[in-house]
Amino acid sequence: MRKPMLWIGVSAILIVSLLTFMWIYADMNITRLEFAQSSGTVYDRYYVLVADDDSDQLTAIYESARAYAAEQNVRLALAAEETSTTYTLQERMEIALAQDADGIILLQNEEEGLEASIETASGEQVPVVTVLNDAPDSDRISYVGINAYQMGDAYGSQALRAMTSDETDILVLMSNTSQTMVSSLAYAQMMQVIETGAAQDGRQVQITSLEVDSSQEFEAEETVRSIFVSSEQPDILICLDPVTTLCAIQAVTDYNEVGNVVIIGYYASSAILEAIPKGIVQATLAVNTEQIGRLCVDALDEYLELGYVSNYMPVEFEMVTAGNIEAYLEEEDREAG
Repeated sequence: MRKPMLWIGVSAILIVSLLTFMWIYADMNITRLEFAQSSGTVYDRYYVLVADDDSDQLTAIYESARAYAAEQNVRLALAAEETSTTYTLQERMEIALAQDADGIILLQNEEEGLEASIETASGEQVPVVTVLNDAPDSDRISYVGINAYQMGDAYGSQALRAMTSDETDILVLMSNTSQTMVSSLAYAQMMQVIETGAAQDGRQVQITSLEVDSSQEFEAEETVRSIFVSSEQPDILICLDPVTTLCAIQAVTDYNEVGNVVIIGYYASSAILEAIPKGIVQATLAVNTEQIGRLCVDALDEYLELGYVSNYMPVEFEMVTAGNIEAYLEEEDREAG
């Protein structure tokens, strides 16, 4: 008598589990159908961009990727975009999977557990592309970002051009929330370029780094301001993310140190570009965010269509200075037009 009862119990559990799965699956497809009906468009695929910041750089990447995806008949959404709740990247990854995403673009940081989240997505046959900061030991299918060594070369060469005395102090601001792996590799290469170049010219250089919490704008501002109230200000301040660059621009202006502290920044927002002709910023590393958006979508498309994709897709960048800013802006206008 026990065996029939046992089989009945197991069968009941299996039936309930199957019905639950069917309900979830149907609900997700109804959600997708409702979106298609409301927008008047039926998309072939649905991708989600997972990120936890609201920087100008992220906005530019998202808008570029979304517009390009639409051309490929793909819908791209931002995870947890229409909510005021603060989610971790792992939670946003879970949201993307619950929304039945066909592919995920992950603008990751050093949050613990993200590799496990990528593995979970991979196990559910959802490919993940990392962007700007890589997770090489994870199951991600491709990385879209800057070559860290070329980035280090660019910063190092620019710093050498900014050195005007026999002894120079250089401070590099390192974000603890974004592009951390790339920044660390770029910093090592930057040091090598600067130290080698300075030694060849018989000059002395001291290079130090300072970690900044770029996730909290107030914290970043206070950290950068503390540099300018100290008795030992750097001759050259190198910023490796947009937030610290903007903080440095504000601080050097507020403390009347324009011309005394050379700023080499990151990203080409309007506020940063406007500081170049004024002599506040000597140069900034401009990343091609439009290209980033396209490459992320292409990587997911290619993998889903062919079953494979390049492990790494490099992104173009250039140092914008007073000497080439007009040409840079003209090129930007042509591409936008």
